[in-house]
Amino acid sequence: MKDASIFQRIGGVLYFPAPGGDSSVGGDMRLALWGLVVGLLSGSVISVFRITTSMAFNAVGSWFRAHAGDPLQCLLWLIPAVIAALITGYFMRDPAIRSGAGAWVTQALAGPQKHVWARILVPKFLGTWLVMACGLSVGREGPCIQMGASTALGLACLDGGGDAATHAAKRRMLVLCGCAAGLAGAFSAPFAGIFYVIEVLKERITRSLLILMLGAALGVYLSATCVFGLGLMLPLKGSALPELRYLWNSILVGLGAGFVGVIYAGMLRRSLALYARGRRFPVMLRPLLPFLGAAVMLFIYPQATGEGLSIFTAMEAGTVASILLAFLCAKLLFTAFCYGSGVPAGVMVPILALGGVAGGLCAMGFAAAGIAGGGGMGAFITMGMASAFAAAEHAPLTSIVLVLEMTGAYTATPGLLVSSCVAVLLARGIRARPV
Repeated sequence: MKDASIFQRIGGVLYFPAPGGDSSVGGDMRLALWGLVVGLLSGSVISVFRITTSMAFNAVGSWFRAHAGDPLQCLLWLIPAVIAALITGYFMRDPAIRSGAGAWVTQALAGPQKHVWARILVPKFLGTWLVMACGLSVGREGPCIQMGASTALGLACLDGGGDAATHAAKRRMLVLCGCAAGLAGAFSAPFAGIFYVIEVLKERITRSLLILMLGAALGVYLSATCVFGLGLMLPLKGSALPELRYLWNSILVGLGAGFVGVIYAGMLRRSLALYARGRRFPVMLRPLLPFLGAAVMLFIYPQATGEGLSIFTAMEAGTVASILLAFLCAKLLFTAFCYGSGVPAGVMVPILALGGVAGGLCAMGFAAAGIAGGGGMGAFITMGMASAFAAAEHAPLTSIVLVLEMTGAYTATPGLLVSSCVAVLLARGIRARPV
């Protein structure tokens, strides 16, 4: 009896409260605890992913720089590139592993999946790791969202209480919590994950879900920042807001960067359609094109490979507009070329890089015309990032919170509000579809 009492107590602690069924302090604490565990585990998985992929990509880039004057040596990279492409293609036999997380998350929210959570987490981790390490121009957030959701599904196996309907509701809440934790871990942006669930997934937020996601946000922060030491993803200098009488510059930044976001979304859709037409080209072999393309780009124009955020360092140090325009064009084309193949990857980080460059070009134009208003380059970069993201995803609140948490440029908040709203109005005004 004594042992039974102990197990009953443990079960009471681990018990996942039914959505809306337990509004007591104890129920709220259990929800927060479940969210905390989801955030800790998801944040740990994604932090390991971020750190190791960054190390691998830097090692590949260093190898190419060391052999920049010897094309024959660089040709040797084609061997591991082909092997990585074939491994990625093997994982892509499962439609759930292809591209980002959108389609899979929609199905996971609709009902139980045939996949065991580990059959999603492991292939998505390894496939995206190869994609990122080999320098394809894609983002990390889609796979991170899916890894967070699959981690939460693994935890859902621990709770077997309640009838089928109650269990399905709990499972849905954990999937949403995992999505929020995944995006938060991808960018070290805890609150952006919550806004993503609200604005992009268009989920109605209940009290229970909010408590669960707040616990996950804390867990992601503790794991990514305190355990793995991942701070601000993109700290920017000179992010002070321009003088208020020059705040109208934000409108022009919103139009310029928003237009880039609209073009970006359209090019991704066109690329996906072109790859889909090649029915005689097996899905397993499609990664060969972007992997070989990345090998070529690493040799001739490495700035366009990877996520592309390193361009901001050059922008803050001072660079000419022609270089930024070349980067903008090359990054747009190469990202569409890579993502259309269906490799496991996301779309957010490249659009942040493109939007930041568009904002930097606007800053250069304002400075040349004498109407910059004292705002630093960092302020225009953040406005461009938020505007392009808002136009591409039709999610202004998520874009603002995400960029602020990534950069720490909170003084630029008024400019981000104006530019992001203008960008979304532009995208909706011309009836551009979101990514």
